[in-house]
Amino acid sequence: MTRLTPGSGYLMPILPAEILVGTGMGMLFPPAFQLAIRGVTHRDAGITSAVINAATQVGSSVGTAVLNSLAVSVTAAYLVSHPLTASGRQAALVHGYATAIAVAAGLLAAMAAAMLLMIRTTEEKS
Repeated sequence: MTRLTPGSGYLMPILPAEILVGTGMGMLFPPAFQLAIRGVTHRDAGITSAVINAATQVGSSVGTAVLNSLAVSVTAAYLVSHPLTASGRQAALVHGYATAIAVAAGLLAAMAAAMLLMIRTTEEKS
């Protein structure tokens, strides 16, 4: 989705990206939650799970606000440096969103790498 243009359609660039993001997040969050409650006593598992869920909700809200602010800033900077035509406005908007999407993809990749480094398996002894 970082290569969107004002003339891009939905079927090719957007739909596969949305499927990929949904699949990736679906595969990323369960191990992250499991890692977060690892080592917690059975007695504290409920409150730990509640804190994780609340942190996820707050993080999603803050993350959306930050990425939206980034998109608006990049769009404004694009408009300042390019002509103010109708197509220029569309290009600025798409450029802003594509930049925010690139940052979000980088953050998701960093989270995946962190989970890969933090999750350790134990070898079973026979």
